[in-house]
Amino acid sequence: MQDRHGIEGERVTLGFSLAGLSARDEAVFKSFVRLIDHRLPHRWVCQHQDADAGIVGDDPLPAGPADRARRPVPTLALSTTRPSGPGVLALPLQADALEQALNLLARHVLARRATAHFDTSVDAQHPMRLLRWPPAHLLDSPERIHLATVLSARPASVDMLQMRSGASEEACVRFFSDLTRAGLMQPDSPAARTPAAPASSDSQAARAAQSGLLSRLGVRLGIGMPSGQPS
Repeated sequence: MQDRHGIEGERVTLGFSLAGLSARDEAVFKSFVRLIDHRLPHRWVCQHQDADAGIVGDDPLPAGPADRARRPVPTLALSTTRPSGPGVLALPLQADALEQALNLLARHVLARRATAHFDTSVDAQHPMRLLRWPPAHLLDSPERIHLATVLSARPASVDMLQMRSGASEEACVRFFSDLTRAGLMQPDSPAARTPAAPASSDSQAARAAQSGLLSRLGVRLGIGMPSGQPS
């Protein structure tokens, strides 16, 4: 039984819409989805409204006013002219390639859903600038310290931050959301391109703590000497 969160048993149900495809390609796609359904960790169903993802052709129909008002959803293009790659699946369809593409699409959909629980103003595509080093309570893990370091070097969107840091999309979205709510982010623009504010005492303390920890580990492993001791 499916609940209001789109979960059927242990499988999350995700909806896809179809646009810019011939009637034949639409029918073939839906048949393939049913064919490989038992191999997928998520259940995909066709929805005409409020779909989680869009399956589009090489020349999808232009978005209407209602579509432009909503946040864009992840898409998968079925193409007769382009090879398979990120966001593109070459026709004719093959079951294994479709399985991989749908699983990747599902990860994008679930990451997008996660953003709705934090800050809907976070745009994964728009570069943002970190105004100053975040306070300690926002840097509660080594991953977050790394994300802040990467973000302090130059403006980045969520997608750029994920690519540069190697962190998961969800981790980058959560971090962006927390920074935005704390007033530490602003959209990047030529007028906003001023030098970043110096690191706060919180960041200096965090870096000092890290340095002290590395020094103690070096001494314990016999590859360093405590400061103040003769060599």
